[in-house]
Amino acid sequence: MSVTRKDVAEKAGVSTATVSNVINETKYVSEELSQKVKKAIKELDYKPNMIAKSLKTKQSKQVAILIDDITNPYFSEIILGFESEAKKRGYITNIGIGNNSTSEYFNDFLSRSIDGVFIIVNTEDKVPFKKIKEMHENGTVIINTLENNPFKKYSSNIYVNYFDGMKKIFKHLIELGHKKIGFIDYIEPGLECNLSRYEGYKNCLDMYNLDYEQNRVVFGKPPYNSSYEEGYKYMKELIARGTDITAVIIINDYMATGALTALKEENLAVPEDISLVSIDNTIFSKITTPKLTSLNVDNKLNGVKAMELIDNMIKGNMEHTNIEVPTNLVIRGSTSKL
Repeated sequence: MSVTRKDVAEKAGVSTATVSNVINETKYVSEELSQKVKKAIKELDYKPNMIAKSLKTKQSKQVAILIDDITNPYFSEIILGFESEAKKRGYITNIGIGNNSTSEYFNDFLSRSIDGVFIIVNTEDKVPFKKIKEMHENGTVIINTLENNPFKKYSSNIYVNYFDGMKKIFKHLIELGHKKIGFIDYIEPGLECNLSRYEGYKNCLDMYNLDYEQNRVVFGKPPYNSSYEEGYKYMKELIARGTDITAVIIINDYMATGALTALKEENLAVPEDISLVSIDNTIFSKITTPKLTSLNVDNKLNGVKAMELIDNMIKGNMEHTNIEVPTNLVIRGSTSKL
C-alpha cells in the first residue's frame, strides 16, 4: 500500500495541512515542524504527487538546461550539479542539446510552462531574443552564461572571470621562463563566449611587456566546435606556421587532448619542447599523459549555483543578478621550466 500524506502527518505528529505547507512551500512552517515532516517523509519514503502540487502552486516544477555539446565534460559536470540540486528542491530537469539551433527547445519550454531555464551556449545568435522575451513575460526564470549578458533585461547571468584566470595562467608561465606564448580558441574574437579569454590573453602580454604576434594565435571558424578534433586541427595549424612558441594556452581540456596528439605526431614533447595549459580542469586534465595544467572552474558548483538562483527567483527571494564563478590554476605535468 502506498504511503499517504496522512501517514506522514501521523508519524510527524502534525496536521495534514502542515505536511502540505512543507511540501508545497505555500505557508510558513517553523523550522522544528518542517524538520519533523521532512524526517517522516524520508523514513516513510513518501513520494509527493508533483502534478497535484503544481496545480496548487501554479508551477510546473520543471526546469531545463540548454547546452551545446553533451560529449564535453565541461557541460556534463554542470548538468550533474544542476540536476542534483533541482532534484533536492523538488524539480524535474529537462536537458536540451542546442548544437546550431535552439528554437525548437524554446517552443517546447513555452508549451510546457517550464519554471526556469539555464542556457549555456557559445554565441548569442543561438538564442532567439523573441523567445527569451516571451518566456520572461510568461513567468519563466532565465539564466545564461554569455559574458556580456545580451539578455540582461530578461535574464540573470552566471559567468566565469576568464580575464582574471588568464592572469593566473600567465603568472605561472612567466615564472617558468616562458615569453613566447601561443593561444588557441575555437571561437573567433569578439564573440560573447570568447571576450574575456582573448582580451585576457592580450592584456597579459601587455602586463609583461611581451609582443603580440598574430602567427601565435589560432581561432576556429563556424560552425564552432570545441572537440578533440578541433584541438588536433588547430594545434597542427599553429605548428605549421613555424612559430617559435615555447608554451600554448588552449581554451578547454577536451581540445587539449587533441592538441597533445598533434604535438606527439610532430615529435614535440610536452612539456620538454612545449608547455601546454588548458582551461576547465575536467576529468580529461587528469587522465592525459602528461596530466594537464588547467585553470580550474568548478563546473558542478556552477550548475548547483544556477539551480539555487532559479529556485530563489521563482520564490521571489532574489531579483535579476550577475554571479561570478571564481577560478584557480591546478599545476600538473604539462608545464615546466625552459
